[in-house]
Amino acid sequence: WMSDRLGVSVLAALLIVVAFLGWRIVVLTGTDAGFDPPESTTTTTEPDAGDEFIASWRRAHDGEYLVAGYRIREGEAVEDESTEIVANLEGRRLVNIDGTIVYERAGVTQTCRQTLNELFCTPEEPLRSITVELQELVELTDQTGPYRVIAGEIAGCFDVALDPSQGAIDPRFGTSATFCFDPVTGAVTSSRVVGLNRSETWRAETLEPLVTPEGLSGRFPEPLIAELLDRS
Repeated sequence: WMSDRLGVSVLAALLIVVAFLGWRIVVLTGTDAGFDPPESTTTTTEPDAGDEFIASWRRAHDGEYLVAGYRIREGEAVEDESTEIVANLEGRRLVNIDGTIVYERAGVTQTCRQTLNELFCTPEEPLRSITVELQELVELTDQTGPYRVIAGEIAGCFDVALDPSQGAIDPRFGTSATFCFDPVTGAVTSSRVVGLNRSETWRAETLEPLVTPEGLSGRFPEPLIAELLDRS
């Protein structure tokens, strides 16, 4: 009698084990029984957008636009805000920063101030060519460079992040940065660069797709306007 009871107990235990294993197989291998498979824990890597970012940087240099906005610099308990107006015409550029004019063209740059009767400009200084600047960006963002670029959530925007193990901080991009470009003109409509102890934010408020005498008048000195618009 004891043997019969023992045999029944063993058989019952085996049936329970078989039933459990069968249930686990259904759970792990299919959804027909109403069970969802476990979510994958594998993370996907965002595709590199370095080439698109560099192309956008080039368009911002070569495009035509008149953009006005403000720039905020923060860090070490100091906050500085300036208004900026940028007139860009096929690689030539006038920038008005709170009344100080920066004029860039043909590999040189000058800083100018205008009084009621006269325009004063510093001597010309060398300016990096766009070819050199783009090559620097390639070296910073390629597979061996210190920065990785991915497309932002908004079309025309890019997120730039530093990998300190690959190189040093570049002041144009800090430890992380975001740049957004207008899809029509190529102008930078917003940017934010975060450094170790400071950050800098640019926000465009108005954007015009053409650089005209009417748009420039009152914003830049007339002699510089005439030179900028001279296409000869």
